Amino acid sequence: MKQHLVFSLLGPDRTGLVDRVTQTLAKNRANLEDSRMSVLGGEFSMMFLCSLDASSVGSLVQELDAVARELELLIQHKQTTARKSHSGMMPLQVSVRGADQEGIVHDLVHHLVEQGVSVDNLESQLVNAPYSGVPLFEMQMRVSAPASLSLSSLRKKLQTVGDELNVDVEIETVSV
Repeated sequence: MKQHLVFSLLGPDRTGLVDRVTQTLAKNRANLEDSRMSVLGGEFSMMFLCSLDASSVGSLVQELDAVARELELLIQHKQTTARKSHSGMMPLQVSVRGADQEGIVHDLVHHLVEQGVSVDNLESQLVNAPYSGVPLFEMQMRVSAPASLSLSSLRKKLQTVGDELNVDVEIETVSV
């Protein structure tokens, strides 16, 4: 029987971390189903979902714990289930770009939640504007909105919030 595990690892950025962790997954015949890996400041962060035969879970956890100790990584894991489908939900892509300031993520996400929208994935970063080098905020979100929600109404409301925050907000439907 297959088991699903979510792992989170965090530690000093260095070459070879992904190689070492995925080598351990492969050795234990764990399938890497979904992952997010990124350098944040001077740290490297890894989150991933893997599936493997239930009889191999103990070995994988033990070996990844050893790798984490060796590489000075904080590690957590949790058993989970495969993701359930979002029937009755409409997948959307929300893109945001503009002058950086505190509260952008919260204000936009809070408005989405008030509309019954669920955030599936969120990535943000600061980039330097061309020519001036001024920090610009960029964010990409994949969200699931109730199919009954008016897309044009949501667009207008988010654009109003974006105008208040001095950021551009774009919403597109996404194929499943």
